[in-house]
Amino acid sequence: MEPLTIVIVAVILLFPILLVKEARKQKKTSMSVFESYAISHGWTYMQKDDGTIQKLAKDFQSIGRFNSPSLGNIIPENVVIGSVPEGKIYLFQHYVRIYEGNALQLDVCILELEKPIIDRLIIRFKKGKSRLTNDLYTMPELDIDPKWTNDVAIYKNDPKFKDVLDDSTLTTLVQKANNLPWRTDLQIKNNLLAVYIAERNSSVESENDLSLLIDFARYTVDNIQET
Repeated sequence: MEPLTIVIVAVILLFPILLVKEARKQKKTSMSVFESYAISHGWTYMQKDDGTIQKLAKDFQSIGRFNSPSLGNIIPENVVIGSVPEGKIYLFQHYVRIYEGNALQLDVCILELEKPIIDRLIIRFKKGKSRLTNDLYTMPELDIDPKWTNDVAIYKNDPKFKDVLDDSTLTTLVQKANNLPWRTDLQIKNNLLAVYIAERNSSVESENDLSLLIDFARYTVDNIQET
């Protein structure tokens, strides 16, 4: 066998091994970040969800999927539970199988409030992407003022959302979202607000990233409740 052929065969054989090793490395790094964050804040950490997250998020679109035909049950990982002045905080990582060969990792922050905000609302912050594919949400996309079409996509079953999301509030949220290091989606369901990284190949890499997610969730609640 020619030397070049040997090298090519070796690379082909090693490539899957390297992919597995890298995936394990990333998983271990994520676990360390979430666990360290929990410890530093005196919060609870679970490597795998004990059912808390699945019960909490089951009615959310996208992040509320916990099984797939090919993989069976998909359990959220790296769960952190704590509290902030606005309410209870839940951080976790979740893998969503959209369809065969298309999966998405979501790093999620849910803020549980005492009082409901709105029955159901989804905001996708485009962050410079004029068009977004939608494999996650089934609610209809609303026709909104053209001045916002380059910044957000809003999904709701009826167009009445301006009681909690007027122009001033939307302006502040877009500015805040654009300053984050990744593109985010936001969902509100009654008294639950979820913010999560919704950009492929982007994920939490540090404790500061977790703080950014929490800060955005709190910022959203504080601004919406002021309207």
